[in-house]
Amino acid sequence: SSEGNVRFIPGHSFILALVLIISLFSDACLADRSIVVVVSSSVPVEQFTKQEVSSFFLGESSGSSLVDTAFDRNDYVLKGRFYRQVAGMSLNRLRAFWAKKVFTSRGRPPKAIEPDMIENRDAFGDSFITYMYEDELTDTFKVVYTLEAEAKEEQK
Repeated sequence: SSEGNVRFIPGHSFILALVLIISLFSDACLADRSIVVVVSSSVPVEQFTKQEVSSFFLGESSGSSLVDTAFDRNDYVLKGRFYRQVAGMSLNRLRAFWAKKVFTSRGRPPKAIEPDMIENRDAFGDSFITYMYEDELTDTFKVVYTLEAEAKEEQK
């Protein structure tokens, strides 16, 4: 019987349980982090509405000539929370949305930037919009919209 060949490694289940607990706490901590929508600090705008932010990232008319390029973040958790809160879309629904737009030649999704690129503001130009965790902010960015932490949103 192959069942007799399975060996129990002492401490192995403890490590597995520890990894699971850490994973659950890190997801909870990420849900507590506020997400901010930012533009270049040189853009002369103070804030956007949720609808305007959604329009920028869904390739619809934003009504603002001050921002011409939207950048998505290549961070699954951050991107998922952003689109869920701003557009009411899961990442799967977002992929389907963009597949239809691309297929019908009505638009292309925003370019995705890697997490470490956020510090290189020169990569964006001056008329961009993107989103990040609030604790990633530097003085080169101006906050134009703030999403509530999901934990706070669920308490309402």
